Amino acid sequence: WMYDRPVPEVQRASLMQEVVQTATQDKLLADEIYVQTMKQLTKNPSLRSQAQGWKLMLGLCQHVCPSQILHEFVHVFLLKALKSKAHSPEITDSIRQCIADLNMTAAPEKIDEDTIPLQVMLIDSSVR
Repeated sequence: WMYDRPVPEVQRASLMQEVVQTATQDKLLADEIYVQTMKQLTKNPSLRSQAQGWKLMLGLCQHVCPSQILHEFVHVFLLKALKSKAHSPEITDSIRQCIADLNMTAAPEKIDEDTIPLQVMLIDSSVR
């Protein structure tokens, strides 16, 4: 997927979907996929490979919530990557989107019976 090995472009497109689908089906494997993706993105000298890695990370953050134990590590990894300023504007946008999506897929904490449900309308007219 990240251009480490030659793969026909037709197959490359479906590889990310397969990885994300595998992660959604097996929570233990999801954590492993997150960890391996972070490892591949750390000090990766290839800009092309980095771009592909961030696409994969974005797909994971959009569709798969890491375990509670790993969630904070992924969040910190993303924040450090955003802070590094060593990325292209496109990758920086992907990192920002990863952070937003990771927060959306995070498993909600147990709600106390005393809490009052609240909906908030955001500036883009979406409701949360």
